[in-house]
Amino acid sequence: MHRGGFRGGGHRGYHGGGYRFRASGRRSDVRLKHQITLLARLNNGLGFYRFAYNGDNKFYVGPIAQEVQRIMPQAVVRDHDGYLRIYYDVVGVTF
Repeated sequence: MHRGGFRGGGHRGYHGGGYRFRASGRRSDVRLKHQITLLARLNNGLGFYRFAYNGDNKFYVGPIAQEVQRIMPQAVVRDHDGYLRIYYDVVGVTF
């Protein structure tokens, strides 16, 4: 449900924790979001939130990278810009 406006996509070739990521990670760092509301929490503790990206008032639904990093650290990387990215193919959800 994230919009296609994410920058820095494409195959990054990151290899860690035994995973080779084929899909591009998506920037999902809490520092990029505002008006964050928890909608649901999965049995594994992963929350799904309603939020808007900074500078925009359009709402999206998805996880927050810092939370995913605590639960599934192999699914999160820090990008060159310092923000966290989630590799959704590792998490097992599609947005």
